Amino acid sequence: MNRPLPCLYSHYSKTRWYRRLVAGEFIIQFDQYPEREVIIDEVADKRLPIPSLIAWKDRIRELCTQDASVWNTYSPGSLLALLRRERKKFLQNSFPAWAESGFNHAIPAWNPMESTEHLLIIPDVYDAAPLDVQIQLLRSPWGEDTKIHVGLPNEFINQSELSDPILFLDAPHEISSDQIHALALKGHVVCADVWYALAFLQENVQVSACLDHREWFAASICNTSVFEAGDPRIPETSHFHPIFKQPTATGAIRMFKTLTPEQNPSCYSGVIKKLSNCAAYPSWIASKHIAIHQGFFLQHPDGTWKQVPHTQAHAVHVSLATVQSTAVTVEPKFFRGKASPLEVSYPHGGLFTSFNYYFTENLKAWYAHYDDRPLPWDDFSLDYLAVRHEDLLLESVPLYQKALLGYSQNGELFACEGDWDSLSLTTGRTQTCLHFDRQGKDAGSDATIYFPNNPDTLVGAGKICATIIHDYVWAVCEGPVKVPPFGVVVASAASLFEKESSVTWSVHWKSLPVPKETVVWLAGGFNALILDGENQVATDMDTTNRLRKEGWYTKASQLTQETQLTPEGLQPRSAIGGTSDDIFILSIAGRFPESEGATFSHVASLAQSIMSMHQAGTIEFLVNLDGGASSVLGLAKDGEKPCLLTQPSPSLSNSAGQPRRVPALLTVQFKEDIQQ
Repeated sequence: MNRPLPCLYSHYSKTRWYRRLVAGEFIIQFDQYPEREVIIDEVADKRLPIPSLIAWKDRIRELCTQDASVWNTYSPGSLLALLRRERKKFLQNSFPAWAESGFNHAIPAWNPMESTEHLLIIPDVYDAAPLDVQIQLLRSPWGEDTKIHVGLPNEFINQSELSDPILFLDAPHEISSDQIHALALKGHVVCADVWYALAFLQENVQVSACLDHREWFAASICNTSVFEAGDPRIPETSHFHPIFKQPTATGAIRMFKTLTPEQNPSCYSGVIKKLSNCAAYPSWIASKHIAIHQGFFLQHPDGTWKQVPHTQAHAVHVSLATVQSTAVTVEPKFFRGKASPLEVSYPHGGLFTSFNYYFTENLKAWYAHYDDRPLPWDDFSLDYLAVRHEDLLLESVPLYQKALLGYSQNGELFACEGDWDSLSLTTGRTQTCLHFDRQGKDAGSDATIYFPNNPDTLVGAGKICATIIHDYVWAVCEGPVKVPPFGVVVASAASLFEKESSVTWSVHWKSLPVPKETVVWLAGGFNALILDGENQVATDMDTTNRLRKEGWYTKASQLTQETQLTPEGLQPRSAIGGTSDDIFILSIAGRFPESEGATFSHVASLAQSIMSMHQAGTIEFLVNLDGGASSVLGLAKDGEKPCLLTQPSPSLSNSAGQPRRVPALLTVQFKEDIQQ
């Protein structure tokens, strides 16, 4: 199979780095546009006034999103060249001196590398650094006796013998798989750009690459890190943290890394090795009522799943852990900011997994284009949340009709529809009580409550409007106003609220399966896969109808989703469910060729197949948890080494195989006394 070099984006159309550019002075991410876009141009960011910078980034957005096929016909290097030409054309009248300049990285000192007779240096022809600077940078780790050859792969291939020390640098050409292997026989290959290295790794050819402060790119795509200590968090030298918070003398931490085929991001071999040898579970689980099922599964034409060797195409890696509901307590953990699952205390051992979707700082920055009012928090839950504090159940307001997941004082984990009959609202200082029916009207006044639907719609004209997020009065002003996707608006003729005050909610639910007075915690914003024993997502059409019913397809809800929910989308997934006696957690690895991920329908049918295979009882409910890079399932106990049952996929904030730091986590903790 021929592979281009540098690689065209069309060859990455099903991977997480499709429609992303990390090259030169640009970091651009449109793979989840518009919810989580990133547009960084270091040259323009440092020099342009704000109005011009906004206009230029609007032009980048227009250029890159008006036609998705534009990515398919470019390589990272050629897209970088296109953007530089476009910037020159867009800005040259106002800023002619630097409009077409690139970003010149500092040159670090290198540690000695292993010796080699011939060193084949492939520079970045699109980088602003002069050729002699790149050669000095790339050859410095090797000894003086090493013969240096500089050129592009096609030029090396065209030579029968390596003779010229520096070859003529033509434009990059595509190169076949056979040519890549032939090139490896001529000497050790060193690349100035990780994209070049990626092409060699796809052919299982060892290569060295220059990893600079764009650490996120190296960590997530090459599944490696410039920091040997293995910190699960991305280093602060990443562009997505304050740049150069801990600068070195050269301004950034850089390092050469020799990437072996085992670190091939398209291979997943290291992860497979870990997941295929999971017999070594922590010894402490022997005394617990827990069963763990792991392996690669493939769906058969009849819809059932069978365990298969991992070498089979379209197989996915699945981990399923089952515990007796009477032996555990189920509790979400909420953090100030973000935390790793490994930072939580598990006194008697337990399981951890992802919890719910959140309105993150990424969305916060993006939402600022819609609304310039500062939000009070960086990360907060998007929908209904209720937590018992002593004798009080503290509630927020349900925004959509998404499924509920909760836990009772009787130790029962349950899920149900998110339908409600009425809402009660009590204001802070005046203690005014409002009772809203399903139409949003208060029978005792002219007050009306508006829920998020279309964020462009104005409501409350001629009235005093209070915008409320959870129990916090975010704003009070005269209408009309927009309803934010993460809150409600209460409009009335009289002023009933004070800005930055708190309110009290009480929700009357239609189908709560336990008495409300026994609820310990209850959270909305979930996607139900199985309810009352019935599969809600048996087909893609069923999934579409389910997502529409729960409100995921409303424009307002889509503004709160970093990854849009689609019936056919293959993603890493986690889900929690229950039978009459047990609680189980299912986690599916994804975003790797050997385990691409699962659809919502796959998750439900996988759970049913595995539970039936092990005669574990009929599934009463199954709820989808936060997926993507947040998807995780692991075992932990204080004083013991934690055990990941799945390998998390990489993101902007975690490298492959490391749990992502999240605002909330769902824990299943074993009780001290199994009879308790």
